[in-house]
Amino acid sequence: MAPQWLSDQFTAMRLSFMDSALPGLKVICGFGSPLRRLAWFLVFLALLALTINDIVNLAVEYYKYPDSLNIKYEEPEGGEDMPMPAVTVCNLNPYKWHDFCKKLELLLGSSQVLIQNTTYVQMVRLQKDYCKTGLTEDVRIPVWNLTRNHLILMHFFTEWSGALQRNPSTEEDMSSISHGLQDMVELASFDDACDIFPGNDTKEQCRVERELLEPTPKMYPRYGKCLCFFCNHTTDPKKIVRMADFDGPHKGLMLVLKVGDNEYLPFIVEAGFVIAIHDQGVEVDFTKDGVFIQPLTTTYIGVSRRVLKRLAEPYQNPCRSDWPPYLKRLVEDTKKYTASECREVCAQYLIQTTLNCTSLAYPISRVKDGDGYKDFRLQTCGPSFDEGMSHIRRGMYYRTVDCDCKNVCEETNFDKTTSSLSWHPIVQAQSMEDKDGTSMAQVYVYMQSNLISNRTKVGKMDVREFVSGIGSIMGMYLGYSFLFCWNILDVLGLRLLFVDSALPGLKVICGFGSPARRAAWLLVFLALFGLTIRDIINLATDFYRYPDSLNIKYEEPEGGLQMPMPAITVCSLNPYKWDLFCKDIDELLKLSVSLVSEETQANLTAMRIRFCPEDGELDNSDRLPVWNLTEEYMGHMQEFTEWSLALQRSSASADKMENLTSCASETIKLATFDGGFLTECDSSKENKTDAERENCRKKARHNPEPSGRMFPRYGRCFCFFCNYTKNESEKIRQDSFDGPQNGLLLVLRVAEESYLPFIVEAGFIVAIHDQGVEVDFTKDGVFVQPLTTTFIGVQRRILHRLPEPYQNPCRPDWPPYLIDIVGDSNKYTVFQCRDYCHQFWIQKEVRCTSLKRFILKVKNESSPTGFSENRLRECKRQDLPAVRKVELAIKNREIDCECKSVCGETTFDKSISSLAWHPQSQLESEENATAGTASKVYVYMQSNLMNNRTKVPKINTREFVSGIGSIMGMYLGYSFLFCFNILDVLGRGALDTYHAYRREQKRRLIQASQ
Repeated sequence: MAPQWLSDQFTAMRLSFMDSALPGLKVICGFGSPLRRLAWFLVFLALLALTINDIVNLAVEYYKYPDSLNIKYEEPEGGEDMPMPAVTVCNLNPYKWHDFCKKLELLLGSSQVLIQNTTYVQMVRLQKDYCKTGLTEDVRIPVWNLTRNHLILMHFFTEWSGALQRNPSTEEDMSSISHGLQDMVELASFDDACDIFPGNDTKEQCRVERELLEPTPKMYPRYGKCLCFFCNHTTDPKKIVRMADFDGPHKGLMLVLKVGDNEYLPFIVEAGFVIAIHDQGVEVDFTKDGVFIQPLTTTYIGVSRRVLKRLAEPYQNPCRSDWPPYLKRLVEDTKKYTASECREVCAQYLIQTTLNCTSLAYPISRVKDGDGYKDFRLQTCGPSFDEGMSHIRRGMYYRTVDCDCKNVCEETNFDKTTSSLSWHPIVQAQSMEDKDGTSMAQVYVYMQSNLISNRTKVGKMDVREFVSGIGSIMGMYLGYSFLFCWNILDVLGLRLLFVDSALPGLKVICGFGSPARRAAWLLVFLALFGLTIRDIINLATDFYRYPDSLNIKYEEPEGGLQMPMPAITVCSLNPYKWDLFCKDIDELLKLSVSLVSEETQANLTAMRIRFCPEDGELDNSDRLPVWNLTEEYMGHMQEFTEWSLALQRSSASADKMENLTSCASETIKLATFDGGFLTECDSSKENKTDAERENCRKKARHNPEPSGRMFPRYGRCFCFFCNYTKNESEKIRQDSFDGPQNGLLLVLRVAEESYLPFIVEAGFIVAIHDQGVEVDFTKDGVFVQPLTTTFIGVQRRILHRLPEPYQNPCRPDWPPYLIDIVGDSNKYTVFQCRDYCHQFWIQKEVRCTSLKRFILKVKNESSPTGFSENRLRECKRQDLPAVRKVELAIKNREIDCECKSVCGETTFDKSISSLAWHPQSQLESEENATAGTASKVYVYMQSNLMNNRTKVPKINTREFVSGIGSIMGMYLGYSFLFCFNILDVLGRGALDTYHAYRREQKRRLIQASQ
């Protein structure tokens, strides 16, 4: 037994709760039926548990500080004109050949104590090969000699060039042998009427001060002296160059550039320019900012400004708006903070503080000197410091050293739309003749519109929404409206209990007062109940349709890893060698008789008669002329592709078709990744040393050789980095983003003499796709011309879809009926799923294997891949009607393939530009018939950011519950009824006052009459 005082205290608390106006507490703490009190208590307990659970989930989400991205297209504040970006122009030839050779002896002497011995030896060899044998075009590197040695030479040359450019005793000499303003720019104008160079026009015709238009020179290791227009960063609005009109390209910056072909260094293959469009005060990143310009063309670069605003701590992936405090004193005030530049300055700081020397591999620190700045230098780091610098670089890469270089809070980039036109042949010839044999190029750089794409990261849930969410949850489960509904159920049919209820209105409706007042309250309650039920039904209908929306984020890979490389498939546009094709065509036509349609067989027989003479003499005059590209020709090509596919997949002819194609060594002359030669890892063909194999293991080159694969239109193609793995540590990753050289470099042989005579286009197609995914040349392919260098910058884009029960649901893996017959190396995609589905049902219904579809697999532990092909008899010509019947049933959805969109789809956005080779290199390549022409391709990741596009529920469970609570709070909440109760009281008071006034008047009249 509890003490009497405690029992009295508990009874007092119960009486206090009974006096509470909260529905239910009067019942729970009262002295009524135990069963009724228990029911109310269980309801309260359940609602309290749900409230705490949802509030905890809401708080966890809030304190993770997630963000989302808002995109707006806005005009500049105040309706001002659009500021021009900085435009950096570089010739692809860093130094003038003659001047370079004159000073090379002196520069080599100065560089011996600055660089590694291996670099110095390479530069001495360069001097011997290109400066001491006479400055004639005979020493120029031929295109077919783009070998490993040439790439090593370019690597060491760039390292040597950067060291001497930053060395105080040689920087002036390096500047003097590079291009001056007059060497590079023939004409420059802005806003259509203003010539930038003094003396060419009157100052009055320029809308802005000419001093603001003059370019600023700056040296770069690979490109020598570059010129930057509009580079002076300022916050003074009067000194910002703006584009006033948007009438066309001529309103922007126009440049006529001189290539200087006769002064090109003989080991520089590409001729032309690179133009970088970047923000003022920000260091150039040629990887993402650069556009390559070919000679004898007019190139139009339309620019749109894009601003990304990030969130600072405590949000995920926090940003910073300024330099870290320890670096701020080492940079000029006009230099904007960026993460990449911060890491460069940090590396120099760590080297200076740790090794007590200044590295010439990084930007020189700048410190205050009166009103200006000066270089902050210690002794120069020579070769003896290489081990210490490597240790610092490794620490930065593996993040054991924290530079505190977060992403910048406000980053301005520029989207570029590039197109070019070749000059008229006569104009091209005149350009070569009039300017001492040097070709020229014209460029327009202009703002496309007065709109800025503002991409602002915002908190996915701010404090107001967090507090509002808690209120909605409590309003749903513990709010007056919910308890009001439960109170109605509890006392339904008991008028006297309603009268005792504390709920506004119920006491009136169920009381014994004025019928008119009770009817008014009843109508209000019915209206509010109707609105509540209607809105809840609408909300539930919307929720159970499971709509979705799309969130877009730019994120780094998880765990701070670098960006995985995509799979890269390379195909020649010529599927088979002409001579081998004609040699085996008769045998192949015999094998194809039962595999293809009669029309296809007849057309291939006609092609054999026309292009494969009986005497075996192949004459280029037999090639199909370009003017004969008719509809009939297109039909023949389609039939040729169908014939090729059938024979490639037929077990009787697959090996024969593969033997008609070029092997890897015939197609790929050279392949490197991030400066490492992939062929070094191949121990099957050559006897490599243990040291070389160990070097390959350290560099994690898991795909030393490309894997071969047959395609009906392109014959044998070769895929780099194609092996699909779920192990993150085994993926090939690009370690740095300094330029195209950090990616995959390919030198490809064209071999025009072996092209089939009915193949008109010459070159290659390079497909960028996800590992383990079938190539789709339509969306993945990039065409590569001969005698050019093509740059393919890649950005990873990932789309995450939602599974059932959401609209357009996805699936993460193969349908159950296919999962064991497609092999482990294939990722699920809709395209492959449909193809395998066709094969599955053809085998099931027709009992044959279609050669138009992917071949099904069957598990085989003795096979190296764990699977082998599951073939029935090959479908013959007489099976075509039955096969078409199955295909029609799938098309009409009489057969459900269950091939929904994939839940996680990775694709790649591509930025493509190309450069023609030096004219002399092109001539030598065309004259050397045995070597053949070639193409050079760079495929590289442009940055370590992924474009993550995630489909999310338009209404999630929390928002659904919150919505119900808000609706009930609106229509049935205490506040609404409280307001109506006030109106009721005021109305009754006014009416009672009026009646009292009338009674008083009547009383006075009676008194007066008496």
